This record gives sequence, structure tokens and C-alpha cells, in this order.
Amino acid sequence: MLLKTRLLESPEQLQPYWRFWTEWAATPFQSPAWLMNWWSVYASDHKRLAVLLVERDDGRPVGLLPGMLQSSWFRGRSWRLLGSGRVCTDFQSLTGPSETASEAAAEIARWFLQQQQKLGWEYVELEGISRPGASIDEFVAHLARAGCRVHESALESTWRVDLSDGWQSFFSRLSKNQRRQNRNLLNRFDKSDQLTFHVADSSDTLPEALAWLARLHQLRWQAAGQEGCFSDPRFERFLFAACEELAQRSQASVVSLMQDGSPVAAQLFLSDDDGNVFQYQSGRDPRLDSMKVGRILNLVAIRDLCERGCPSLDYMRGDEIYKSKMQALPTTCLRVRAIAPANLPRLRHSALAAGAMLGNRTKSWLEQLRFPGPEATASKDS
Repeated sequence: MLLKTRLLESPEQLQPYWRFWTEWAATPFQSPAWLMNWWSVYASDHKRLAVLLVERDDGRPVGLLPGMLQSSWFRGRSWRLLGSGRVCTDFQSLTGPSETASEAAAEIARWFLQQQQKLGWEYVELEGISRPGASIDEFVAHLARAGCRVHESALESTWRVDLSDGWQSFFSRLSKNQRRQNRNLLNRFDKSDQLTFHVADSSDTLPEALAWLARLHQLRWQAAGQEGCFSDPRFERFLFAACEELAQRSQASVVSLMQDGSPVAAQLFLSDDDGNVFQYQSGRDPRLDSMKVGRILNLVAIRDLCERGCPSLDYMRGDEIYKSKMQALPTTCLRVRAIAPANLPRLRHSALAAGAMLGNRTKSWLEQLRFPGPEATASKDS
């Protein structure tokens, strides 16, 4: 089977392939609803849309890798996945039919190498990919065999809770202490006349619920002395637009814990076509932390998902301790960088890597001066 790669550089060029792209997306984060709404908000003068479409010789598409070319005087020119950066777009991969994934990966790698001088890319960066990921691993392996230097760095893991056997099975896997605490929290909710559980999953109810979520998220992080995601107005525009589009496919909802009719905690759920749910964002009123409203919502939401027959809940990227306490299992999440087989990209990357290493060592040294370890403290005291 002969394959060829086409470079698509505008939303208009992508439009005829929207249906294929949507069908191939294994998660909502691989879909055009997510990635093209991201592009519409985060596009800039130093970024150029560069989506790679693999076609058979009869014109039928068999693979798509959504990305952009990004230029920086400091880091050089790179090809990156759409959705990269602070938005945290996890589970990225080459999309397409599984039976042609291997051939499509090889074809895209060949195209990258052939176009290196014309496009001027110095490295390919793949952020938010999971291991194992067969098609993307093959793509990287082809680049490595052609002389690209490949560097991997681990990001925080994604964490998934298995709900396939229902609520009782999930609850029984918790530790004895967690079962006792969570049973008390659920009893408090079940017996309360003030606390209720609310699900917004329609075009009529979702916008207001997203506004609740954004407000509670900001309250929670501002109370901790940090900026929340919604402090950047671009993030709100992107997320609201993506969720509105995903909701049309029943893939977006906001679950909230209400106290006397007002939201005090909220979570944004996105789902795939198999019913697996991803908790992308959350928020709570920090003034009610003593009531543990966040934990109550988490438990009630999981119980509700089990009643709906949800196979799993993924807490996504981040190594917070509560995830392991809920018996979520980690999956490695990576940033992979393939350096072009040319002198300038290799020199630039070596210089940047050395600078980053020096910066990390300096930071560690300063931290040790500021917070000496027990041996240093004992020596000083003696």
C-alpha cells in the first residue's frame, strides 16, 4: 500500500477531514473539538498550523498527526503537538485506523526527514504522550534510526481508577481507614437536607455550570496564594468553546455539590465514546474546607458514575496523594524530543540542555543553603 503525507496549514484545509479526525480520536483530547478550539485561541505570529495527514494512493485518509511549527530565536524552530503547554493536553498520539497505524507512523517520519531543510525544523517535540503508545513509539523509533537524537523526560503521571466492577468493588479496594472516612462523608451527604448533587450536561445548563467551576477554581487557588488557570482569559475562552462543542456529542459535563442551591464544589468531566471519564478541572469553596466539600463531591460523583456504568475515571496528569488513596493506578506521561540529524540543531540542543542542568544544580545548591539538612544542622549546633 502506497502512502503519502500532506501538510494542512489552515482550518479550511482540515474541514473535509473533520469527520475522520473525530471518529479516530480515542479521547476527547485528540479530537478537533479540543485541539482546533485550542488553536483558535492560542495561535500567534510565531506559530504556524502544520497538521500532517496520511493518505493512501486512492486519496483515502489513514492517519493524522495534529501539530504546529513554532519559531523561537532562543530555542530554534520546532514542530509540536497542538494543545501543548499549560493547557495539559494528555494522551496525544497519531490517530487513524489501527490496521494502518504502523505504516502511517513510518510515512510521517519519512516526510519529516525529507522536509527538514525546507521547513527548517530543528526538533520535534511530543508532549503529553502515554507509554506504551504503539503508533507514536514507532514514529519516534523511525526518526531515531534515521539519525535523530531522541530525549525523553517524564512528566507527572496520569492516574486512572477502574470502575468496571461497580461501586461496591471500588469501595472495597480502599484502605480500611479510607473506607471509614469516606463512609462518614457519604452518610453526611445522604442525610443532609442542604447538600445536593447536580449534573449539567446540556447546552442549556453547561455554560452556567462552567462559570461556577471557573469561579470555584479561582477561589481555591487564590486562597492558596497562587494563580488559577482561569486567570488567563485565553484559557477560559478555549475551555468553554471546546466543552460547548464536546457537549453536542455528550462528551462534556460539570458535576457540582450544591449547598442550599448554591455550588460549593465542581468538577469538569470529559468522556470518550466508550464511556470512560476524564476529570479535567475542579474547584471548591475554600471557606468550606472544614466540611470537606471537595472529597464529598468526589465520592458522590464516583458513585454516580458507577450507577451509570462508567468503566473508569481518569484523574489525568498530576501526582497528588489523593489519587493513589482512591486506588488510581499511574500511567507514565512523557515529553519526547527528537533532534534533527544536523549540526546546528544538535549544538543548540546541547547548549540548552547544559544550561538547564546548570540551572537545576544552582537551584538545588541554593535550596541547600537556605534549608540545610539534618547533618549540616547537627554539625553547626555542635
